[in-house]
Amino acid sequence: MLPALVLLLVYNVCFTHAYSFHPERRNVIIGQDLLLDLVKRMDAKDEEIKELRGIQEAKINKLMIQIGEQDVNINELRKKLNEKEKQQNENLNNLQQAVEKLQFENVQLHQSNSKFAGRIESLRAVMNNYIQTHNILKTFIPEKTSYDVKDEGIAIEDNAARGLNTSTPAITVTNNRRDAFGKNQKEERHAGTDMVAFFAALTDSPTNLGLDQNLRFDHVITNIGSAYNPHAGAFLAPMSGTYVFMSTLLACSGHKGLFKLAHNGNEVCKLYVAGTSDTQWDTSAGSFVLYLEKGDAVSIQNMYTGECVSGDHFSYFSGFILKAMEQNPSVVG
Repeated sequence: MLPALVLLLVYNVCFTHAYSFHPERRNVIIGQDLLLDLVKRMDAKDEEIKELRGIQEAKINKLMIQIGEQDVNINELRKKLNEKEKQQNENLNNLQQAVEKLQFENVQLHQSNSKFAGRIESLRAVMNNYIQTHNILKTFIPEKTSYDVKDEGIAIEDNAARGLNTSTPAITVTNNRRDAFGKNQKEERHAGTDMVAFFAALTDSPTNLGLDQNLRFDHVITNIGSAYNPHAGAFLAPMSGTYVFMSTLLACSGHKGLFKLAHNGNEVCKLYVAGTSDTQWDTSAGSFVLYLEKGDAVSIQNMYTGECVSGDHFSYFSGFILKAMEQNPSVVG
């Protein structure tokens, strides 16, 4: 633009000098002046346009920066939304698995109830049979058989030599025979029905245990008599008698745990384990002998809230019946 302006000025100077003495060309000179003034105004407008364009470009750049920042924020929000959606999906899957597990446990409990109902009916039939046998025994004992008479004759001869009453030995012999017969009937009744034993281990390491929560030893290796329930983590005595239990627990690293052997929820004794570091995990083990009534529950329960115990078959629980008994024997000492 500047070279054109210079050329125009040179042209005007030369033109004015050449035609200064010709009045008829004065109008042409005025037109030239007007044109020069127009060019100056156009240059001024160009400068204003350039300035406005610079301002607009600065604003556009600023808006682009803001848009870029918003894009970053949108990406972060989208990422957080995806993470929340993923977490919700995981929670939903966990809930579905928990529901399926509860449904499975419910089915197992219904099956166990049906099984127990069958056992109850079987036990009831055995009891009725025993009652009938007992009644027959009562009517049968007063009658004298050849065996009773023979025993009575032997007893009379012995007592006659001793100068005792001849009626007493016969009663004694009969009562002894009746007791022996009842004992044999009781042994036959329990034969093959008192095999109770179980052995179960922890596969997972349960965490955040609640107070008095049962440890559910989920991998059942042995369960003769089906008296151990892995879903409840408890052993239910199918008959009265003396039982032996054993348990070994392994601590979690950096955690201290306190557990108890519970009989119907009541503390019998305690097991303490401590994981002092990542490389030192302590174990605790014990053996227990208990008399249980039929239907009594025995379990390993947690005593420190929020703690854990190691699984992977390092912790386990077992037990078996030592001897079936109708009632609790007296404790000596």
